[in-house]
Amino acid sequence: MTIERVKLSDLSPNPNNPRKSYKQDSIKELAASILANGLLQAPSAKKLRGKKREIIFGSRRYYAHMYLVETGALTADHEIDVDVKEDVTEQHAKELALIENVQREDMNPVDEAEAFADLVKSGAELADIAARVGKSEMTIRRRLALAGLCKEAKSALRKDEITLSVAEALTIGTSAQQREIVADIRSGSEMDADDVRQSFLEDRASVAHAIFPIERYKGRIAADLFQQAETSYFDDFSQFLTLQKQAVEEKAEELRQTSAWVEVFEGWHCATHLYDRSKAKKSGVIIHMTPNGKVEIHTGLRKREVAPSVREAIREENAKVRPDYAEPVKRYINAHKTAAVQAAILGSPRTARILAVVGMLAYAQNIGISTAKSAGIAFFGNNPEAKSDSFRKLEEQARYYARLLGATDKRLEDHDSGLEFLERSYGRSATALYERIKGLTDADLEGLHLFLTTIAFCATHNEKLDGSADSLFNVVANDLGVNMVDCWRPDAFFLSKRNRTQLEAIMQEAGMPAISGKAKKSELVDIAAARFAAGSTEEARNWLPGAMMFPATGPDVEVFASHDDDMDDEGDDYEGDAGEDDAGDNIEADDIEQDASANDDDDAGEAFAEAAE
Repeated sequence: MTIERVKLSDLSPNPNNPRKSYKQDSIKELAASILANGLLQAPSAKKLRGKKREIIFGSRRYYAHMYLVETGALTADHEIDVDVKEDVTEQHAKELALIENVQREDMNPVDEAEAFADLVKSGAELADIAARVGKSEMTIRRRLALAGLCKEAKSALRKDEITLSVAEALTIGTSAQQREIVADIRSGSEMDADDVRQSFLEDRASVAHAIFPIERYKGRIAADLFQQAETSYFDDFSQFLTLQKQAVEEKAEELRQTSAWVEVFEGWHCATHLYDRSKAKKSGVIIHMTPNGKVEIHTGLRKREVAPSVREAIREENAKVRPDYAEPVKRYINAHKTAAVQAAILGSPRTARILAVVGMLAYAQNIGISTAKSAGIAFFGNNPEAKSDSFRKLEEQARYYARLLGATDKRLEDHDSGLEFLERSYGRSATALYERIKGLTDADLEGLHLFLTTIAFCATHNEKLDGSADSLFNVVANDLGVNMVDCWRPDAFFLSKRNRTQLEAIMQEAGMPAISGKAKKSELVDIAAARFAAGSTEEARNWLPGAMMFPATGPDVEVFASHDDDMDDEGDDYEGDAGEDDAGDNIEADDIEQDASANDDDDAGEAFAEAAE
């Protein structure tokens, strides 16, 4: 070790320093310590020409001194001790800088990842890197995965816009998927690491589930190094499922050579309780494959005597597939349908007034904008790219009334949408609102009342698809002649939530030319979204999934209980001349108690049914 006294003006920072970012407060604290106590450890440097020296490691100490120069506490001619190393190659300098930084103050994970990647590119082995920096090979591999993130994700991690766990989850996705998630988070979407993983893995299957030789699969395999056990996933779920079914048939044929019988079940559940264990040399086998491709093989079985009709019913129940639409897509669908119906109500004041009366009679509560939050405001707030023209129409009206209630243009642009401002008005002083609203003209007061009534009317089951023909939402939509073909086009948000098989079927139904099988799913989404937006074919202009209809149709719609029958039974209370004797009969307290009890029983029955499901 050679210690030299070197002027600050003769020192230069390390251009290959693996630490790319520094916390300014940390530099200032170190500068204050140096000023008070002196430099406790000399930075290391290599020789350049003449008296010039380049820092190898100790960059924080160098920047702390330069901060003192900038503030006038030191001059550029101030000399400090420097450990000058002889004959240091650039590669060796990189390694020394990395080891020093890793062992001192925690490096930003991205800086550490890129430094490890540089060493690997230079030919270093993982085991060698791990030994030098004192970390496990798995830790090195995980950091190298971060080095492969897109630049937007790396920037977000450096700025603490995303957590390390979210960044680790992002490594499963493609660069395009990573950019989409980062953009969502920056626009306000709240996503943790589990949410990110779920969005990537919804249409993927674990490599561990494959019972076929992996070399048969020709698509991309993504690795998740950040779970408790290393896990890899097939990107192309459709190809995986085809290969898995083929392997199941091959396995069944193989087992038939040595077993009494072999049955193959496909579905989420397998009725193994209908079989007994058998000690016979030649017994039965069940191969069970779930819709996500997981395979279980049950051996040593003997069939019980069960009626064929029972066995068939159980087989049909087990064969039910998972819902066609995941909950986020159902929320998306209901948000668009709600906005379309609300926009139609804006043009029908009479309908809005009728709904106000219905709400007062049926729900015995004030109708407020917060009722509709989960249907549209929150969804479109978190997913601005999915906004429809119908929702923009609502927002335009909301901004007008928000300004009447005191919102400034700056607040609406910087913090709130018009709808969010109106929603937050409910937390303000009732007296202050009264004084503000009292000053509105009659026309504005009536318009605000109609708007709040409209915006509170929405799809009531946001994570379910309403298949009830007589639900109020669907009846009103049909009365107003709402046709989602006029209000919505399949966009990238919707199309990206379909798997490849569904996406190809949609394009075929919409009359779009077939795309090469080598195209990535993300490319299919972009092509289909562009063609739908342009209305490239008549079929595309009129294509609509059953879930977007009133009522919704499809495999996972739900029909909700209606109280119309109760109204019909009690219709005599509302019909006839109020002046007639039989219309004025008194309602006894016992009748009221009986009705309340009946309603309680209905509610309990519905709760029990939901729990059973």
